[in-house]
Amino acid sequence: MADERGSDSRDTVETLAESARQTNPKSIYDSVQSLPGWWKSAVREFETNNLRVYQPSQFEDGIIVPDFINRMESKYEVTVRFMSIDPRDGDNWGLYVDGEKIRDVPHRRIPDGHSVYGIDSEEVEICIMKTVE
Repeated sequence: MADERGSDSRDTVETLAESARQTNPKSIYDSVQSLPGWWKSAVREFETNNLRVYQPSQFEDGIIVPDFINRMESKYEVTVRFMSIDPRDGDNWGLYVDGEKIRDVPHRRIPDGHSVYGIDSEEVEICIMKTVE
């Protein structure tokens, strides 16, 4: 198995993401051990606090945000964050690279509880590349 940022992990994340879009979320986690470390931690935290089933945030193109951001941070040697002060549903969030806001991004919360950022992953990578040039 590749490390958390390797292709095997990406395949697992994408398979789980597709499953999350098509099935009852509770059935996704029959084997938490197959999840990347960041996902396992979130699942356990949500379970410990009796929250609904954890589902990670996604971009408009369905790509899982945490795994993608980990890859971008490694590839470009930067810190990438989505942040909002006093967030409300439907507000824009900021895309930050190394602490600098580089653009606003639409954000919405889906009824099952996960967030969707109104930008696709390719556009996020283009923004990061332009910032590090």
